Amino acid sequence: GLVFDKDGNVNITDQPYVDALNFMVENADADYTPADSLSTAATESQELFTNGKVAMQLNWSHQYPAAVEALGADKVGCAPMIGGSAGIGATTGPWYECVMKNSENKEMAKKYVEFMYDHNADYMDLTLKIAGRTSVYEEAGKVAGNEHTTAVLETLGSEQSQARPMVATWSQIEEVLTNVVESSIGGADVKKTLETAKTEIEAIGK
Repeated sequence: GLVFDKDGNVNITDQPYVDALNFMVENADADYTPADSLSTAATESQELFTNGKVAMQLNWSHQYPAAVEALGADKVGCAPMIGGSAGIGATTGPWYECVMKNSENKEMAKKYVEFMYDHNADYMDLTLKIAGRTSVYEEAGKVAGNEHTTAVLETLGSEQSQARPMVATWSQIEEVLTNVVESSIGGADVKKTLETAKTEIEAIGK
């Protein structure tokens, strides 16, 4: 599991985490990534790519179509998310609509959810090009310039992809993990950094 194992214990000192951080440090030390990559926002990353300053970027769904438009289809490609030696993988966020059980307007809420479901394909015509239905992504992928949707589906369907842990303290835990990456790339000992982070996450709780 991500951050927590099946028994709910913090597992970030396990070897895969150590290997992943060491890989990031090696890439940073080898100057394969921009020095300020940790503070580079999505828009800035996209500009670096379209201006030929970086050869590859990890994408949001809208960035590939934008790159195709800017550079031409013959200059841009896409692939499922890199996941290390274990294969393709990504950490996913929730994409859903829900009706609160205590809502006083459940019927109207259900109509809204139904409307959003029926019109989900409309999102592919908007800037972010993010949809919540597999069938919408499959259809979009048949259109030139939307090849990224096939890569998204393959990534989401891979064994290594998993959602963030369903814990109330995730935003706090995420801050700890961000500090782990920043500290490691900054030169801190990877194993010691992870051990400290494990203690901090255990103190935060779920």
